[in-house]
Amino acid sequence: MERFPARNTSEHKALKEHLFEFYARYSEDPLFIPSYLMDTAFAQLLQKQYHIYTSARDLVDLPESTVSKTNNIWKPVCGRNSNGKYDEQTTTKAEQGKKDRYAPSHSQYEALKKFVLDNPSTIALIKQDFRLPTGWWREVKNKNLDISLNGLEIYCRGNGKDDTEIGTVRGNRAIKRQCGIYYFEIEVLSKSIDNDIAIGFSKQAYNFDRFPGWEPDSWGYHGEDGKLYAGQGLGISYGPKWGSGDIIGCGVDYRNKSLFYTKNGRYLGKAFQKIKNVDLYPIVGMRTAERIEANFGHKPFKFDIKEYVANGKTELLHKIMYPESSTTVFTADIKSSFDFKNMTDEIVMEYLSHSGYDETARLLGRLINTKQEVDQISKHKGNMK
Repeated sequence: MERFPARNTSEHKALKEHLFEFYARYSEDPLFIPSYLMDTAFAQLLQKQYHIYTSARDLVDLPESTVSKTNNIWKPVCGRNSNGKYDEQTTTKAEQGKKDRYAPSHSQYEALKKFVLDNPSTIALIKQDFRLPTGWWREVKNKNLDISLNGLEIYCRGNGKDDTEIGTVRGNRAIKRQCGIYYFEIEVLSKSIDNDIAIGFSKQAYNFDRFPGWEPDSWGYHGEDGKLYAGQGLGISYGPKWGSGDIIGCGVDYRNKSLFYTKNGRYLGKAFQKIKNVDLYPIVGMRTAERIEANFGHKPFKFDIKEYVANGKTELLHKIMYPESSTTVFTADIKSSFDFKNMTDEIVMEYLSHSGYDETARLLGRLINTKQEVDQISKHKGNMK
């Protein structure tokens, strides 16, 4: 018997659409988890999603991949809308093409539907895309850039005369906040002496004619002057200049809402703080004839990001076990007890965010804020008596 809601209902169509999108996602790419995230709750989410896909896939024969093969490693792809701007509308045809290419056969769809309906807890999982960036976004980018077919190398054809030569591109997927920490590196392969390159993060919508950090909700570290830029054209001093032969790393730490950079394996310190709690994208921009290669975790990093993650876990564990050593000495009054409780709440929220339980952390935050408001109101009424 059909266990969907009655046919032709919006619920039926919505679930069917989720199943098609879910199948297309994992048909497009195999499971990819950077090694430094393997022992996290976030990795478990990805593994559970992939298990759903393989459990349904293995029940039927899969068609051969329709991905085209070519000997040409470079494939310039440029997408602009009718106004000459780069935005999400330019990807409509490309995204639809992916859905069509990776649409499940009838037997594959029925197998996936049966698995999901037999395991109701998986319905919430198939509705979310937890995949991390695996390359640069080849469908939409600046006209001055060429991107290799594997999505990792970028070549800029600009000559550096003016800002019209700038070419910028972002990662093919968003960084999910549930991962806690995300990190990637680029290696400058070209021999240029101009070092007109910038690396950082941005939100989804971005003007790919501008360097990282020149647009709102973007953050960049520029090789030409070693300065940081955050949503404007005025930079602040941060680290050394960088360019040919250097490996520059860029990380976001959602535990404390900060961004950091590395150079040739050396940690340069926090660069930006109080970053908005949103999904970000890796981004890189160039203006001169530069060539770079990205590492999104497919091979070992120059910087020991595993140690960075481990140190964060150790620090968090220390706070939980020895909270008195992580704050000022308390006196036996009400205010100190209230401060201690606040700090404990923050430790728990930090643990949840670090472990991938982002939604639970946000819910706890709302409950804590509500409780504090109630406590303040009660205290105010008590003072009035």
